[in-house]
Amino acid sequence: LVVAGRTYAATGDTAKGEEYLRRAIDADPSNLDAYATLAQLHFSQKKLDQAVLEYDKPAARQPLSVGPPTMAALILEAQGKVADAQ
Repeated sequence: LVVAGRTYAATGDTAKGEEYLRRAIDADPSNLDAYATLAQLHFSQKKLDQAVLEYDKPAARQPLSVGPPTMAALILEAQGKVADAQ
């Protein structure tokens, strides 16, 4: 499902890409790759707030993982939300 989501997104069908990535998350909520890919899709569409939310979900599930909160912080900092990024 993640590969299908990436493929649709790469071919320009972002709606279908998002659909498949959400299906991947529904099938396996612990799949960090699916969350990261979905967040990247939102980021590429300039949906930065949505991208941050997608990174916050796996961060809440696996609080010791540094990747998702780091990515969320980078997006927040790019938006000028330095306090939130910290």
